[in-house]
Amino acid sequence: MIDTIKISVYREFNQSIFDSLLYRSENRKSGFVMDSSSGLYQRQEMFTGVINKYDNHEMLLIKGKINVPTWSYDINYRCFDDRVDLEFSLPKFIYGTNVLELRSHYFKLKMNPYELLTKSIKKFFNIYFLGHKIDYGGISISRWDFCYNQVFDSKEQSFQALAFIKKKYSKKTDTQNYETSFIALSKSKYFKIYHKGTEFAKHDYFKIKTLHNNFQYLSDKTLRYEKKITPKNIAYWYNVNIVFGTHSEDVKKYKLANSKGLKTPQQRKDFELVPKFTLGSSKMIGFTKLTDFLFNHLYTLFREDIKVKYSIGNTSLDRLEHESIKELDPKNKTMKIRILALIKVFGSLRKAYDKKAISRSTFYNYEKFMTLKNLSSTNVKSNIYQCWTSEKYFNEVWKQGININKLTNDLNF
Repeated sequence: MIDTIKISVYREFNQSIFDSLLYRSENRKSGFVMDSSSGLYQRQEMFTGVINKYDNHEMLLIKGKINVPTWSYDINYRCFDDRVDLEFSLPKFIYGTNVLELRSHYFKLKMNPYELLTKSIKKFFNIYFLGHKIDYGGISISRWDFCYNQVFDSKEQSFQALAFIKKKYSKKTDTQNYETSFIALSKSKYFKIYHKGTEFAKHDYFKIKTLHNNFQYLSDKTLRYEKKITPKNIAYWYNVNIVFGTHSEDVKKYKLANSKGLKTPQQRKDFELVPKFTLGSSKMIGFTKLTDFLFNHLYTLFREDIKVKYSIGNTSLDRLEHESIKELDPKNKTMKIRILALIKVFGSLRKAYDKKAISRSTFYNYEKFMTLKNLSSTNVKSNIYQCWTSEKYFNEVWKQGININKLTNDLNF
């Protein structure tokens, strides 16, 4: 459901937490300073900042980490004048690994994504800042990663599914795809699908103190779908759908002006303004509370999107060939024969487009046609079943004998 998050604890509203993290930082030095007028030494705490590029600005950083001793896992943070930024994986904090999804394992539908987010963040603060007064209206969230662990019957099937997806969707301009992953990267989004078992074996296997093999077996059967969400990459959607309303006259005017390249400064301000979210009722100007409706709705869109786009579908060639012979409409028959020929020659419609055998509009029209008919646009034969619910995930967790309560001692998770 949710993996990495980035939150900022603002000093003005959470002074004691800020002071605590500053005191724990790697840059703190304790020493003696001489008063030049009296010649006496006084013990003082000093901090040596490091100049670094951060968010396209040169900043003075004071860094630190919170150790999670149970899992041999560190939560890194950065101190600034007005805030502390913390970025970490919620499943790794809760379970020690993100092989497991952040969810209610004992009550499958007990908590929605927003409730899981808020409960796990509150658990973090209750453990590491017990006794501190916490104002969630002064804590912002600027990143969260939605994810889905798709479990297959075997490791071999998970690799077959990944190979199919890569053949269908990989572009010639993709430079970050590796043997065990598919990455879709643009200015406004970061999305990846990867084999979880390979990543777990490389980075996390030896960090886990128990259940090494159980987690390895589970992750070997898993493809991980992951999408990075930031206020910047949802800004347009948020302003159109939440602030103004999809069908408002302002939205219609903006879309028309945008299509003609005639956006006014006010329209740019209204529709391209990046929202800022807090975890509680906001105490800061320009911020608004992240609502359960918005968060849960974005998660629903994520799940629907990956199901529609990355469902493998049926093998196309035999069925298309059979339909083409019986097709009575000359227009449809020509299109089906052309699609069939393109797939046979190039291996997939994507490859045909990359080789400039068809135009961009034709490619999208053909892809849409194949999706509506539940047909694959590649020549890869596959009978793999993709589970788009969490049934196979829960079954595999149970099969591997993974005792969630022993890991968390918390029935919420």
